[in-house]
Amino acid sequence: MSTLKVGTIQDTNGANPSTAEQIANGRAKAWVKFTGDVGDGVAATKINDFNISSVTDVSVGLYQCNFSTDMPNTNYVVLIQQVQNARTNPNKTVIVPTGSHVTTSFRAEVNRADGGIEDCHSFFAAVFGD
Repeated sequence: MSTLKVGTIQDTNGANPSTAEQIANGRAKAWVKFTGDVGDGVAATKINDFNISSVTDVSVGLYQCNFSTDMPNTNYVVLIQQVQNARTNPNKTVIVPTGSHVTTSFRAEVNRADGGIEDCHSFFAAVFGD
């Protein structure tokens, strides 16, 4: 295997320069799309992913996404989107609960506007960090 070492990468027109550091820091370190309404304690159905080994429906509205390759630290950001099931409350927010950022996984919780939690049908997450 060969290693290519360069200071700057540009497109074929000599434009859009990027350093190796910008590319490494700016790309997703993990992402996943899964079906979340499978049942508590069951592995969620992954539709597609990168660097996510498994997803578990921990309890109603709480999911744990496990990394295939651990993150180097807990200073990462998780961007999440969910699509509600037609039979559920449309006023929902997905959060990453406090303390759930660990190097091996993260958790996400689906909260309703009325304070309750519930499962969602389609779930999408992307992880950015070191």
